[in-house]
Amino acid sequence: GDIPIGYYGTSNVGQAKRVYRNGLVHRYGARMQTISGIHYNWSIGGATTVNGALRPNSAPTDSTSRLTFGSTLALAGSTTFDIDGGNYTGVTVSTASSLSYGGSLHVNFGGATVAGTYDLFNFDTLSGGTFSALSFGGTFTTPTWTTLNGVWTGVSDGYAFEFSEASGDLLVSAIPEPSAAALLAGVLGLGGAGLRRRRRAA
Repeated sequence: GDIPIGYYGTSNVGQAKRVYRNGLVHRYGARMQTISGIHYNWSIGGATTVNGALRPNSAPTDSTSRLTFGSTLALAGSTTFDIDGGNYTGVTVSTASSLSYGGSLHVNFGGATVAGTYDLFNFDTLSGGTFSALSFGGTFTTPTWTTLNGVWTGVSDGYAFEFSEASGDLLVSAIPEPSAAALLAGVLGLGGAGLRRRRRAA
């Protein structure tokens, strides 16, 4: 039979993921994709409330695995994501179902740090709630968070972090070293001075 392609919701990010995987199937074939990138997508049907601990995958080996809930998901305990060198398993709440935040969120970082956007939660409808705490483990210490309208921002060990409850994404970006920033400002300044000289000469 046919090998199905993962479904990631109707959001722009979810549709982009599906289009990307469709392209890989056309290029390499579904069977080759299954063999070369073995990962597991688990689905749980029915409305779910997690009062205890939710940890999708403590040893991720790729960045495409998802734990999918087929109906409403309410988080009330502790939710932990493990990010290892850019690999992680995210949570998807199926179309026409809602996600409600609650309890605490913890992220363990391992391996080499990969800057980028981590789609921790993929959903169409956020029915409310908020996390009481957001903590880190592994490579990074927990930042001193600033929270505004469901957006958590903080800095830790040379990286800036932003978690948006509205999108479910964790953004990780490297902060340039002060010397690198000064060098870049100097180069831009010299370029601007040279441009002004050329304009005067003309």
